[in-house]
Amino acid sequence: MGGSSSVRPSPATGSSAGYASTCKRPFEVEDWLGIYTEEFASGAFIKTLEE
Repeated sequence: MGGSSSVRPSPATGSSAGYASTCKRPFEVEDWLGIYTEEFASGAFIKTLEE
């Protein structure tokens, strides 16, 4: 699993744009349980982003 991220700073506004995470794209996670693959479902962040 390869991954990439993109964040573009905007000096004019002092803000940035990019992806904190993506949906329906598997990604590798490593923690105390080992290495495994996770995938967020479409709509997983809707409630959080609406608040």
